[in-house]
Amino acid sequence: MQAVYYINNMRIVSKSEIKTRAIGKRVAQKLIKRTETKNATVVCLRGNLGSGKTIFAQGFGRGLGITGRIQSPTFVLMRRYRIKPRAKKTFAFFYHLDLYRIHNSKEIKYLDLKDIFNDASAVILIEWAEKISRSLPSQAVNINFEHVRKSSARIITIDGIDK
Repeated sequence: MQAVYYINNMRIVSKSEIKTRAIGKRVAQKLIKRTETKNATVVCLRGNLGSGKTIFAQGFGRGLGITGRIQSPTFVLMRRYRIKPRAKKTFAFFYHLDLYRIHNSKEIKYLDLKDIFNDASAVILIEWAEKISRSLPSQAVNINFEHVRKSSARIITIDGIDK
């Protein structure tokens, strides 16, 4: 089952928050193993309210080695976490953005996202990324969340990990 996380355009069914967190953790661990990039690694989460984006983000943070509480930044828009260094080159900072409350990219100009996008030591996870789609780098990892009708299950589609 783990090989599933190494393929682009993969659809995974999650029937619980525990599994959604585990998928997030595994995706982060896969991204850590990527070769160096000259810009930040950007992960875009898209899906309806309650589809599992924040739960995934919590698992993603764990996969990066963050041990503290990972809270949704809905009201502050962005949280920054320092990532403990490892023997192999890895990310120094995890930026978690939740853009649910914004209407367009002008509302987040003060966050200096262009500078963060250019920082190769940063990994950026953006919930509601579609709200700033014109500002996103083309090489972003895209993850979509869908509710399964009449079920608590979610379909998580991952694209761009192996790019």
